[in-house]
Amino acid sequence: MPYPTGKLTKQYLGIDLAIPQDHGPTGKPMSHGKLDYTGPDGTVLYTVTNDGISETPLVLAMRGYWEALGLPLTSFYDGSIGNIREAREEIIRPYQKAVVSLARWLDGNHDGLPQKSEITVQKDPRSGTEVTFFGTNPIDVPGCDKCHASERANRDRFFLWKKEYLFWKNRFPNTTNYYASIKAASISLLEIHDAKHGTNFLKNYDPDNLTGASVTRLGRPPVKCQDCHADNIVGQLKGGRLPGKQKAIPSLSAAIHLLHLSKVPDPDVNGRTSTCQGCHPAHKQSGSLLEFPLDRSGHFKGGDIRQYRGGCFLGRDLHSNPATSRVLGTNSHLNAIGQWLKQNVMADGKGLYCTNCHNMASRLLYKADTLQRVLQPMQGRTLRNQPLEQILAAFRKMENGRYAKFTAQDFFDPRVTEQNAIAAVWRDEASDPYKIIDDGGDYWLAAGEPKCADCHTPPFVENMGGLYPPIDQVEKFSLMRYSKGHHGISCQSCHQSTHGLYPVAATGADPVSLQQARQLNPDQSPGPIRCATCHVVDRDGVPRILSESKLAAFPADKYPTRYERAVAYAHTARVFEEIHGPGK
Repeated sequence: MPYPTGKLTKQYLGIDLAIPQDHGPTGKPMSHGKLDYTGPDGTVLYTVTNDGISETPLVLAMRGYWEALGLPLTSFYDGSIGNIREAREEIIRPYQKAVVSLARWLDGNHDGLPQKSEITVQKDPRSGTEVTFFGTNPIDVPGCDKCHASERANRDRFFLWKKEYLFWKNRFPNTTNYYASIKAASISLLEIHDAKHGTNFLKNYDPDNLTGASVTRLGRPPVKCQDCHADNIVGQLKGGRLPGKQKAIPSLSAAIHLLHLSKVPDPDVNGRTSTCQGCHPAHKQSGSLLEFPLDRSGHFKGGDIRQYRGGCFLGRDLHSNPATSRVLGTNSHLNAIGQWLKQNVMADGKGLYCTNCHNMASRLLYKADTLQRVLQPMQGRTLRNQPLEQILAAFRKMENGRYAKFTAQDFFDPRVTEQNAIAAVWRDEASDPYKIIDDGGDYWLAAGEPKCADCHTPPFVENMGGLYPPIDQVEKFSLMRYSKGHHGISCQSCHQSTHGLYPVAATGADPVSLQQARQLNPDQSPGPIRCATCHVVDRDGVPRILSESKLAAFPADKYPTRYERAVAYAHTARVFEEIHGPGK
């Protein structure tokens, strides 16, 4: 991809780059904007590696894609509150609609910015309706306040959170308990960090000062975690170093996960940690908090964590949807690991949990791959197509035998009641080239993230990696978000995004994605997107343009219906030029 030419200077948002109200850091407006075509290179952000000097491109959106990047989204509807201090937890709406229309644009004033008067939304010539659809933008608020604005995290050692809570409640009218708790939790986090790590974030903070402006109450600029902790998601690949130490401070992801898994593993009735769902966003579009897993004091309510539907995955994604097998209409095409999970985790009808994907098995599968071809037959070195006992034997020999005593459960369904096998994910050493150039590790916006190919057989797998380094890697599977099938259509176009894969549960946390699928499928089914969305189909739902000779390549014992064979064909139709984008 072309590197910018000329002298490079750093510009700062809000100083050098003015951002209008309701616009994001890329200049995109909340409404009446336009999608940009990513072209032959994708959307590229240049950042520096962990030496602080060498530059590397991060491709934020794949090639040949239409996108609106950097929208200033919140989980509150416009007009739902008069002032942010009036925010209540019950008005959080974590699934925002992004409405997109096909329009003709005549840029009358040649300013490159679409105006309402310059746009004419196009109509479908058959139905006469406007060509308008919507997608889902998940945006939620984490549950830090439950523990850090209560005795749970602070115990009898830290007290500043109480003063901060009372400051907001007593100083400003209409301040809700929820908003004051968010402010109190922030002070709790900084006080605990200062005490544990010797930082001085609260050096100039005076909890008893009632005269200063609320926005400068901390007595210093806002604390940015990524100033010390590497974080791939914001392009910060360099972590800080302690005096006299060569090794970087743990990445933000590793630091947070390891601390909470050691201090508050909070096992559920099955021994799975409840903190994934408790800490990560777990709100519902309805606003109901009945299924929120933590009480007001930050304690897990008990039972099976999978029963607490809410947030980005539980009670949303197809892997957490009890109706999946009934509405999907096709087989799952599982490898040995997928079969183990189906028999040992999903058999009770409650679906998978976070740690059934984010575990050491996923990391070791990735490390063992030296792939040459990902479609059937899979070529190169991999464990994914091996019997379960061979996979387990190989796992136990990897990493110098570090996981020699791990059971199948430790690898695929880790618990925190025995040896806390899930914490091993964030203790595991990053692979090359990540441990050389990226202090953020290889498990967060990187090639080491879980894959469809961890459980599913070809052709229901991602593309080969290497197009978007360092986010993906040569001889490894790419991420789903950077993969395409069916003549260049992105996987997410038909399946939705990871954690919210179709069919989204009809009675779960996210009715928006459910409506999204139903607006696209002519039969209003909950997804994935069917052939009839784009094609004229026969009575079996198979495109009439698709010849029987192409279906014949898929044996009936594995693909029992014509429709399932058509779906398999769509996943194999991956032409190099289509997958790799225009001009490549």
